[in-house]
Amino acid sequence: HSCTLADISTLEWINTMTANLTRVNKELRGLEVDVAVSIDSVQSEIGSCFDSIQSETSPLRNDIDSFNSSIADMKQSVSIELGHLREANISTNMLIENVQYDFYLTVLSLYQADKGLDDAFRMLNHTFSSYHHSTESNVFHL
Repeated sequence: HSCTLADISTLEWINTMTANLTRVNKELRGLEVDVAVSIDSVQSEIGSCFDSIQSETSPLRNDIDSFNSSIADMKQSVSIELGHLREANISTNMLIENVQYDFYLTVLSLYQADKGLDDAFRMLNHTFSSYHHSTESNVFHL
């Protein structure tokens, strides 16, 4: 089988294409290396940024932690204080109720001495009706 002109031109075309592909392949390899280098530099840049951010934020984090713990302390002391206030309020209310009760008894005995029971209860109900509305525990449910 002898080489014809067509065979020669096909061979030349194949050789040219091969050379072109080889050149493109080399360029792609070069690009690949460039991209890899770029990725490395970007990664190291990101790493240093991350490091500086961490060094910037760690004192902030410490401040936030101490702030949170002081808020917790404040909450605790406020709740303790509220407990004391509640106890004081309860004992004050008891004292007021005792005084009111003593007052009722005194007035009642005065009226009993003067006018008898019916008049005394009528006067008590009239005089202290506002107390009945304002106090939670009505002393007189007679």
